[in-house]
Amino acid sequence: MEDYRTAITLLSPGDYMAKIDLKESYLLVNINLQYRKYLRFQYDKLYEFKALPYGLCSAPNIFTKIMKVVVTHLIEKGYKSVQYLDDLLCIGSCYQSCLKNVQETIALLKCLGFVINFDKSISIPSQSCKFLGFVFDTKNMTLQLPKDKVSNIKKSVQKYLDLNSGFIRDPAKLIGTLIAACPATTYGWFYTKYLEHHKYKYLVKNNDNYDVKVNLHPEIKLDLQWWNDNISTVCKSIAFHKHDIELFTDASLTGWGAVYKHKRAHGFWSEFEKTYHINYLELLAIFMALKVFVKEKQYLNILLRVDNKTAIS
Repeated sequence: MEDYRTAITLLSPGDYMAKIDLKESYLLVNINLQYRKYLRFQYDKLYEFKALPYGLCSAPNIFTKIMKVVVTHLIEKGYKSVQYLDDLLCIGSCYQSCLKNVQETIALLKCLGFVINFDKSISIPSQSCKFLGFVFDTKNMTLQLPKDKVSNIKKSVQKYLDLNSGFIRDPAKLIGTLIAACPATTYGWFYTKYLEHHKYKYLVKNNDNYDVKVNLHPEIKLDLQWWNDNISTVCKSIAFHKHDIELFTDASLTGWGAVYKHKRAHGFWSEFEKTYHINYLELLAIFMALKVFVKEKQYLNILLRVDNKTAIS
């Protein structure tokens, strides 16, 4: 399923964008008569769905497969489009090419029986477009948060900064809000780690009970203060930067190794370091490699080749 990351890979500096929103799209998909019995429910009387219902776990996948045929047809005609459920992003290298993309897409969708929600659609091409909760800016090649989302995050963060204690459920909910904002927030992931760590500790200590009241750790407040201070101005660059250094690293429970071009470096862990978790050792291997190969260099784009997902995140 495509998402904001697909859009990032397709966008180039100066591109124009437009958004098309479909109205009640699931309900336009008829269910075969012999399968309607599986979509029955009882409320006073017995009912069954004749169309694809919202809330069905397989509905997004089914609708995506249907729309994939539509988008593929547009791609074959030379248009760039991103589709996520009932939202489509039309892309063009200039205003006119984007406008033609929009016109062709709308005409095709109408021909197939889809209903366009013009109130939510943005049919006039622009170099700044809100799509899937983010603002794509191809003039500056940045991904930003919409102003309303920034305002909501600041309110949520300030609420917890004013508290000394709260239920575990509350910071857990806030984590979800902050992580959803991270794709458009430089260093955002880093400032969710303490919150996630302490939420996990609280749950372990209280047998996974989210309704227990706990004291908010000072480390959590430091991270939340960063969000409060920076969320209004921070954004994420989506420009492609050619990396200056490609560095390969790996770690085991006994030692580490790194490769840069034809140069190699390695070392063994001390008895104390061997007690650390492998995820920590993978991060330590990266640190050691950076000390060896780029200790005296600055302002570099470094591509790390690491086979540990936790270390990458």
